[in-house]
Amino acid sequence: MPSSARSLLTEKSDGTYQIIIWNEPDIWNQSTDTAIQAATTGVKVNLGASFGSVKVFDPLTGTTAIKSLSNVSSLTLDVVDHPLIIDIEGGSASTPPATNHIYGGTGNDIFTVSNSAQIVDESRGGGTDTVMSSISFSLKDTTHTIGNVENLTLTGTANLNGTGNGLANTLVGNSGNNILDGSTGADHMSGRAGNDTYVVDNAGDFADETGGAGKDTAKLRPRSTWPTRSTPPERSKISP
Repeated sequence: MPSSARSLLTEKSDGTYQIIIWNEPDIWNQSTDTAIQAATTGVKVNLGASFGSVKVFDPLTGTTAIKSLSNVSSLTLDVVDHPLIIDIEGGSASTPPATNHIYGGTGNDIFTVSNSAQIVDESRGGGTDTVMSSISFSLKDTTHTIGNVENLTLTGTANLNGTGNGLANTLVGNSGNNILDGSTGADHMSGRAGNDTYVVDNAGDFADETGGAGKDTAKLRPRSTWPTRSTPPERSKISP
């Protein structure tokens, strides 16, 4: 942390902990006799162990968490000139309860999704954000994705589908058979192992099977062609 930062560890009556962190630089405008607001500073907080539920609150914005994480041992925050409260529960949880509404901050956020009830909330904007999902996931599904999220990585071994949005997305498959559809943007798609299908509808799309395996398919939207920079698939067909 910067030398002007402060932190306070408290234990609540139920045995859970809170870390309160803020930046308090000694900045003063001598001409106007007013304080100069400090710029936000990115800080990594190491918790020392893995915790099942970690939530960050900004008292100036309300009682809703601005960031929610599961089964983490560290987190990165934009520390400001007023206190942020880190609420910590479930020490060393191997199977943490799923957090249904996951809030990102203004930095480069990673959202871990494991069930279809979870909502990724990037409404604060900023940074380049990634969803790590063990289920099929769509970045353009506004029911489960709020705001602009750029990247999607599928995890595990199941056969999953990954769908982008109107941005230039990076979609990465897992070891299963994946269908990757970047939607309307100029997207980078990498299926990795498995028999993968790439949906191509933009001349700027890039399908990468470097180091991959299986028999892969390109579905070309009408008036689309296989991008010249892409790894050639085993087969291709026109998709309606």
